[in-house]
Amino acid sequence: MLPPDERTLRRQRRLAALEDAGIGSCVLRQPEIARLLQTALQFFHGQRYCLLCWVIMPNHVHVAIRTFPDWHLDDILFSWKSYTANEINKILGRQGELWHHEGFDRWIRDREHLLKVIDYTHNNPVKAKFCERPEDWPWSSAGRWKIEDKLLQQE
Repeated sequence: MLPPDERTLRRQRRLAALEDAGIGSCVLRQPEIARLLQTALQFFHGQRYCLLCWVIMPNHVHVAIRTFPDWHLDDILFSWKSYTANEINKILGRQGELWHHEGFDRWIRDREHLLKVIDYTHNNPVKAKFCERPEDWPWSSAGRWKIEDKLLQQE
């Protein structure tokens, strides 16, 4: 039997492969919904968090932020999920849950790690063969979002 950390890592890799294959609900592929989500991610930039990068895929989202004092990641995620689920359900004419209960988060160790996360995030649609270059994907910060270098530094 594998140790818990190894099982978790393998589970995450299998899930990522399924996401890249477009398995599951793909409501985020609709431009109106992707635009709504992108606007929601940007809305509290500079107030609750510093939005470093994002990509909206057809069935999942990658986001990197630096939270501000007095704002916890759980509260920010709840705000995004609650608002966007209500609005997306209105667009789709449905009710019920939209987002998975848990997300995957990680602490960024240093600037090098952050740059790798940004690169991974931006290259997600390329890896999934949705476009040739990260900046070709319309629902991404690649080539569209400039953050000051000082924000990339660890405190």
